[in-house]
Amino acid sequence: MLGVIFIFIIVVFLYVHTMYHLSSGNDITVYELDDPSKDLLHEIIAHKQPVKFKYMCECDDLNWNTLSENYAPFDVEISIDGSRTTSTIPLERVAADRVETDVTNETNDQPTDQPTDQPTDPTKPTQTAAPIFINNHQFLTETGLVDVFARSDLKLKPPMTSRCKYDLVGICSANADETVCTEFTSSREYVTYLLNVGEDTVVRMCGGKHTKWMHAEQRGCDSISQVSLWDDADNSIHSNDAKKVQSLDVQLTRGDCIAIPSHWWYSIKLKQNVALAKFSYRTYMNEFAILPYTML
Repeated sequence: MLGVIFIFIIVVFLYVHTMYHLSSGNDITVYELDDPSKDLLHEIIAHKQPVKFKYMCECDDLNWNTLSENYAPFDVEISIDGSRTTSTIPLERVAADRVETDVTNETNDQPTDQPTDQPTDPTKPTQTAAPIFINNHQFLTETGLVDVFARSDLKLKPPMTSRCKYDLVGICSANADETVCTEFTSSREYVTYLLNVGEDTVVRMCGGKHTKWMHAEQRGCDSISQVSLWDDADNSIHSNDAKKVQSLDVQLTRGDCIAIPSHWWYSIKLKQNVALAKFSYRTYMNEFAILPYTML
């Protein structure tokens, strides 16, 4: 009899915690705090609400311009379609290929007497958007920069952390007016922090209750939306659903950090000299709840 009661308690415990980690916050509110204590910060995150606060750490000096000078031979992950897909390329080639692309585009814009129906040279770069640096935890590990992130996350790390992942998000662009927005992404990981270590930027967010209108594609622990909530986005296919989503903008200046709980959707507007240190964490019960997604 005691064994049955014990098993019942264990099953109820796992069920309650699993449902908690698979649920999303419904209140479209972002809390702003000047210097919250660790307990207060994680209490708000536990209620599935985003928190914006000031956070100074060693990551303040990191940006892709300085990294390209010191770690040029190392491979990085870049994306030219808003972070939907990535490619691996040495860091020293990113800026060089971008410059070559700009020169090629300028040349193609000039009038010419040559026939225009000639086949395109496949060796010429074809990208038109500035590449986004994203998913570079391996780069940070290989260069030893992961230690800088590890020393900076003592306040950010939630209780019972089982796994952490770091990234540095930004773009390579010589045009100060060029902006690129990442795809709207939602993560099942317990919490994600975005720390602005560059110039001012904007993060557009919406709650998990809008997921049914985001037309998500599953990618492991993350969901990538086919709908963009930016004003200049082309939502011709899902335009009606995009109008149903209530979003909000969070302005991030240098030193601002925002905690994004699981299942919240967010997209980052990137431009020249914008860089964000990204900290992602899973807890033990979070690992258990999302096990079906991590095993895929």
